[in-house]
Amino acid sequence: MPEIVDVSPQPPCDEKRYLGDGVYATFDGYQIWLRTERYGMLHEIAVEPAVFLALNDFVRWLRGTS
Repeated sequence: MPEIVDVSPQPPCDEKRYLGDGVYATFDGYQIWLRTERYGMLHEIAVEPAVFLALNDFVRWLRGTS
């Protein structure tokens, strides 16, 4: 059974967390922000709750569990 993820707005977290491969994550209370620096430039992706759930669905599909 897939794990249920609470994607409702939460208090923001100012702490930056290293995920690996030069990628850091922060949370603004609604979106997970992924940040990395490449070639001297900062690149950011804001992952809103619906995209986070779609990403989890994609991983389940890759594993053949969806």
